[in-house]
Amino acid sequence: MSIWAKLRVGFGVAFLLFIGYSGITGGLQQISQSATLGQRVQTATQLVFGVLAVAAVATLGARHRWTRSVLVLWGSVLSISAGFATVVWGGQGGLPAAAATVATILIAWLTRWALQPALTISPV
Repeated sequence: MSIWAKLRVGFGVAFLLFIGYSGITGGLQQISQSATLGQRVQTATQLVFGVLAVAAVATLGARHRWTRSVLVLWGSVLSISAGFATVVWGGQGGLPAAAATVATILIAWLTRWALQPALTISPV
C-alpha cells in the first residue's frame, strides 16, 4: 500500500473514531433531553451510528468480511439520523432534512472511499 493510501485509510479510521465517539457521547447526553417520540428515535439512531462506527473500525482492523456491510449500514443510519435531527431537533422542514441527508450520504461515501485500500478480506 502506498503512503497516500495509508494516509487515506488513516484519515478514514480517524473520522470513524471521531464519529463513533461523538455519536455515542452525544446520544447519551441527549437521552435526558429527548421530550418527543421523534427526538427519542433520533437519539437512538445517533447511538446506533456511533456504535456502528466503532464496529466498522474493529471489523476493518480484523479484516473481516463484514466490514463493507457494516460501513454501508453505518452510512445509512448516519444519513437517516442527520435528516431526522434536522426535523425533530432543528424544527426544519423536508427540504433542509433532504439536504442534510444527501450531504451525509456524500460524507459516508467519501469515508468508504478513504477506507477502500484497507478493505481486503481475510480468508477466514
